[in-house]
Amino acid sequence: MPLKGFLKAIGLSSAEAEEPEVPAFGGPAYLAASGRNAPTGDWEHIIGRIQRARNSHVIALVHGHQLPREYPWEWYFREFIGPRHMEDFLTAMASVPATAKLDVVLHSFGGSFLAVQQIARAIKAHKGETTVFVPHYAQHMSTLIALAARNIVLGPNAALSFIEPDDQVLSNVVNQKGARNVSDLTVMRLHMEKNWCREAREFVCELEHNAGHAGHCSLAMQLVGGKRSPWDPMTPKLARSIGLPISTSVPAEVYELIRASRSNPVADQGVRTGPSPAEMQAAAYMPFEKHSPWRPHATLRELRPDMAPRARQQSGDDDDQSAASSWESCNIAARPYITRLEQRRGSRVLCVIHNDQMESGSVDLLTAEDTLTALYALDPHVPLDIVLHTPGGLAYQGMQLARAIKAHKGKKTVFVPFYAMSAGTIMTLAADEIVMSDHAALGPIDTQIYVPSIGMRFPTRAILSVLETKPKKKISDDVLELALQCQRDQGEHHNNALELMAGTYPSSTAHKIAHHLNDGDLTHGYPLTYTAAKKLGLKVSNAMPPEAIDLIRIFRRDRSARSVLFCP
Repeated sequence: MPLKGFLKAIGLSSAEAEEPEVPAFGGPAYLAASGRNAPTGDWEHIIGRIQRARNSHVIALVHGHQLPREYPWEWYFREFIGPRHMEDFLTAMASVPATAKLDVVLHSFGGSFLAVQQIARAIKAHKGETTVFVPHYAQHMSTLIALAARNIVLGPNAALSFIEPDDQVLSNVVNQKGARNVSDLTVMRLHMEKNWCREAREFVCELEHNAGHAGHCSLAMQLVGGKRSPWDPMTPKLARSIGLPISTSVPAEVYELIRASRSNPVADQGVRTGPSPAEMQAAAYMPFEKHSPWRPHATLRELRPDMAPRARQQSGDDDDQSAASSWESCNIAARPYITRLEQRRGSRVLCVIHNDQMESGSVDLLTAEDTLTALYALDPHVPLDIVLHTPGGLAYQGMQLARAIKAHKGKKTVFVPFYAMSAGTIMTLAADEIVMSDHAALGPIDTQIYVPSIGMRFPTRAILSVLETKPKKKISDDVLELALQCQRDQGEHHNNALELMAGTYPSSTAHKIAHHLNDGDLTHGYPLTYTAAKKLGLKVSNAMPPEAIDLIRIFRRDRSARSVLFCP
């Protein structure tokens, strides 16, 4: 998919954007696995703690989120891994001794092939032990950075990406239409894509085997072979199935680092590092005014032990624990409703609430990051109640969150007071029970694809209908290209729905539900009511607790609230 089309598909098409509300920066990071509520330092100090605990050098490549008064295009190109990220990363690498232990924390939605190759090769060439930690996601080309390390450690619900080989689909377009019937642009794109895809496969083999295989090794063909779409998140289970040596023991401080980087954004390029372990003791006695020499952007200062900030003491009074001492997503106004619901049902409550006045208006990167963080913090065996209110969102993040919900071992109930459409409906399929208000709605789950030549999104089935209706020679090249990809994608989405319903629904019922929601026989905004959902075979009830409705209504009045709400 062309870059413009990709940006359109993820909702970054408009040069005009409403100014987002100022996010609630400054809240502490939540330690997902440590059980502590208050942080023991900002991201610089967290890196220092990781380095001391692991006797390693840490470099963190962490994308930022859209800042107030920043247009989506500006944010995207600032945070997409590019030359400046590469420069900072290689500068940080130059200070790491050749045989020292290197830990890289990777949190990215993608990057340019050039910058990713240079970063990955630097990691691969390092003589000491190398580990890449991916707490939540490393999407698209940033996946290649993870492959460069000796050890790849993903969060239990984290995901990498498959890479789309456009040379294959473009070759099919030319073969099926005939070379004389395709546009000059298609011929030129095919030439470029053949080179790029060959280089990508060869690079995967280089990382996997150091050399050889000419891009035909098993991993290269799995990763850049077109068998799965780049919008299907590669979870640890999938990664192991294609031969990647994945572990899932991510230190708690790595999750804290991601939260702290978000809570305290700085004007750098997302590459963060700290002093070497040997330097840290000396740095502790460095004059406070002296900037540390090991950071490209001079904002890191180490305090002497007697000047270091002290962690807040626990008072035992929850009301005294302000946003500065609890996870920043625990909204004070919502806490009583969550507490009542948890006490009545003996569960833990997680809210995913979207509207255009909140931090997120749909399932996006922020929603994924916060929901995964909350799920990591939960006892995996306790019942989980999710209050869900969303118009949908990104397919990759929707499926990643659905798989994370499915992996929770306790009973999973999703409450839909008003609506959970598209990616939200995908998330409900992972639940053991769906509770809907009488007039609430779910919706179809078929993917909406952006067609560049038309400038609109269309359902997968609508694009396939062109292939079934017109002679291929009469179909425009970009529509035929998308149709050939949709042939794979529609089956993949059907199988993903079956995966989510496995063990909860009989096979015949699951197939019926998947066909009804995914085959394109409904418009994408069609409301599937409680009555229709029950008739279809979904495990729904209408025993909606009033607190679930109240939680949605609270945020109509709170325009600065985060969209994911969880109280530790």
